[in-house]
Amino acid sequence: MSIIFFDIDGTIANPDGTSILLPISGDGTQVEQVKLRVDYDAADGEAFAANFDISGLTTSGVQVAQTTLALDGTLQGNLGSVGQFLGDMSFVAEGLTLTDAATGEAIGDRITGKAELNYIEGQPFRVSGLELVGTDYGLTGMAVLNGRDFCISDDIRELFVPCLAHRISVGTGNPSILGTSGKVN
Repeated sequence: MSIIFFDIDGTIANPDGTSILLPISGDGTQVEQVKLRVDYDAADGEAFAANFDISGLTTSGVQVAQTTLALDGTLQGNLGSVGQFLGDMSFVAEGLTLTDAATGEAIGDRITGKAELNYIEGQPFRVSGLELVGTDYGLTGMAVLNGRDFCISDDIRELFVPCLAHRISVGTGNPSILGTSGKVN
């Protein structure tokens, strides 16, 4: 199956202003509102763009007052070819409150970031040019994810191992942020 066209411009919100439980796995993720714009038309080329403006994001471990996320890139998936998404992601999360006070103090109440995303069907998912900036810290690095096993660059490992790694889990199940360590190519 190949994607030919989608053009979504909308808002996810309850008319009465109460939070909405999103249909995703886990203990429950709620939002007050999501404004989204997603655009792709194979007839106009491979350009893909998506913007999400999320208010009142709440999970069992974190609350985020306001989040913006943007994706820009190319999407390929013609019949008989390998599907892939290559693009840039940027985000801003403000008003962060974490359940774990020590982790919340380490991360701060605002974080911004960007990365280059590279997904090619049948290959590991690669995140390069990763930059995260908090109130009094910043980090750069890259990650390679292949199912539940993944490795991260030494720059990220050096920051997270001493202060955060034992508190953060990523993906399905409960793999550690250190995952299966190894050299990132």
